[in-house]
Amino acid sequence: MPENGLEWTELHLPNWLPGSYKIRDFARNILEFAAFQADAPCPWEKLDKHRWRVRNRGLGFGLVYLVYAFDLSVRGAHLDDSHGFFNGSSLFLQPWPDDGRGYEVDLIPPRDNLAASAEREDETPLEPRGTRDSGLGTRKVPWQLLTGLPALHTDAQGFGRYAADSYSQLIDHPVEMGQPEVCLFSVQGVPHRLAVSGRHFADLKAISQALRAICTCHVELFGELPVEDQYLFLLQLVGQGYGGLEHRNSTSLICARSDLEKPDPAKLSDKYRQFLALCSHEYFHLWNGKRICPQAYLQPDLSREVHSQLLWLVEGVTSYYDELALVRAGVIPLSDYLDMLAKNLTRYFRGKGRQRQSLAESSFDAWTKFYQQDENAANAIVSYYVKGGIVVMLIDLSLRRLSDGEYSFDDVMRHLWHNFGKTGIGVAEQAMAGIIEQASGIDLAEELHRWTQTTAPLEQDLADLLADVGVGFALRPPRQQQDPGGLRPVGSGSPDSTDASGPPWLGIGFKPHPQGVEVLLVHEDSPAAEAGLAAGDLLLAIDGLRLDAANLDQQLSRLVTDQASVPLHLFRGDQLLQRSLPLRPGSPQCAELWLLADADTHTQQQERRRAWLHQN
Repeated sequence: MPENGLEWTELHLPNWLPGSYKIRDFARNILEFAAFQADAPCPWEKLDKHRWRVRNRGLGFGLVYLVYAFDLSVRGAHLDDSHGFFNGSSLFLQPWPDDGRGYEVDLIPPRDNLAASAEREDETPLEPRGTRDSGLGTRKVPWQLLTGLPALHTDAQGFGRYAADSYSQLIDHPVEMGQPEVCLFSVQGVPHRLAVSGRHFADLKAISQALRAICTCHVELFGELPVEDQYLFLLQLVGQGYGGLEHRNSTSLICARSDLEKPDPAKLSDKYRQFLALCSHEYFHLWNGKRICPQAYLQPDLSREVHSQLLWLVEGVTSYYDELALVRAGVIPLSDYLDMLAKNLTRYFRGKGRQRQSLAESSFDAWTKFYQQDENAANAIVSYYVKGGIVVMLIDLSLRRLSDGEYSFDDVMRHLWHNFGKTGIGVAEQAMAGIIEQASGIDLAEELHRWTQTTAPLEQDLADLLADVGVGFALRPPRQQQDPGGLRPVGSGSPDSTDASGPPWLGIGFKPHPQGVEVLLVHEDSPAAEAGLAAGDLLLAIDGLRLDAANLDQQLSRLVTDQASVPLHLFRGDQLLQRSLPLRPGSPQCAELWLLADADTHTQQQERRRAWLHQN
């Protein structure tokens, strides 16, 4: 640490990191701490859970501290003998007060990696690499390091010295180390790399081609790319997992390796489409989130919660455009997009939380509710990702209708970029109605208030505005216990919200258990709630027959439909209980979308849908 003229120097570690709105308490992983000057110990003390101070008497000093790194996620730090990853917020202490002179960091390869690194100094880190691990036989290959930090002096594998102008920049560039397979592609002349760590069975060439099309679509929306040197997709593949976190010129991603199994070009799997949408989501954050953001997040205090009612602007807008870009870029067909959209709508309508929490409240309470969900979350909260995306679609389609196609939410995003993102000005809490009107000349203040500040129902707005672009919308009861909704099958007839086909509905979230079915959550006003079921219950038998999660729908469909209820046996803890389960269908909650029959002959609907989806 440099000289600062102070008797004591404070050192802080963040309690959370931008983009993930939950107190993480990264300092809990610091196991050992020591300070020294000229090889002599320096007195120090801990001030609270994330702050220390060192008595350096105004002189420079050094620190040595040990960090436990076993968080295999996109948020923390992880290190073993095959892979390393970290966010700077997990490792780098910030001296306080910060003198603003910037930071340099040396990233050193493992000791047994030095000789191998020297043998390959002629190889550029931008070259695509072959698979490092074939399963049982792993060949000796040096570790490679990838990060978006500006490099000062590095070797061919990327290890060496990096710089940051500020602490916020230092912790906004995750670091990946190991033997990733790297694919290179270019967007507007800027190198983009997809670095995949972990065994996989994917067609990385096809994924890179899809990513190039998606990234290009986003760049065309805003008219420019806010990074000039590089962009990194850092992807870690695991057995089970999913998530992403945005950064200034990179993103850290995690997903199941099975999600990326070589896709069938004729029909992409739900998981593969979801992965592409995740990449699209994090890339869109380059503009929206990292540069366009609420005032509260321009220079946030990383020691405590920072509340805003505008998290829906950061995440809801991005959630709308992440899947929309897939169809606009030609990566998925219209039918796939409508299927994904219908499943998002089902996620919104499935829980009662939408009737209790507004979009603004969901944003504000993200720290204690959305990021700390319990077994009652479906009945208590609404997702600012899901509802935010739906509301942005309603705004988009409203602007297209009221301006006869002249304006859309694309214009709002360009306005936000040029007037806020590029200028570094934060968006004020109540500014969005005015921004929409400035960008389009259309006053949607009343609708925006209803959609974001209240829990008013959205069904009629959705039906009217989707019909405007030739898309039908309806809600129907679930036809299976975990019915996701989706695109209406061709030839299935007109959707009917009173259709009760399918087995009786329980109204629970569940997972398999060796002895039956374990209840994870109980939906309010469901048959399960009426029967008095609770999260943690182990369902054993229904109507005298043992339950099995693998064929639960089949078992329920055998029940006599004219029975009002049937006996249900369960364990609650170690107590055996019997309950009476009502037999009835679920309420209309599964969304179906379809192309309206007259849309093919209705020129205005066709034109609006093509403009919306950028289809020829």
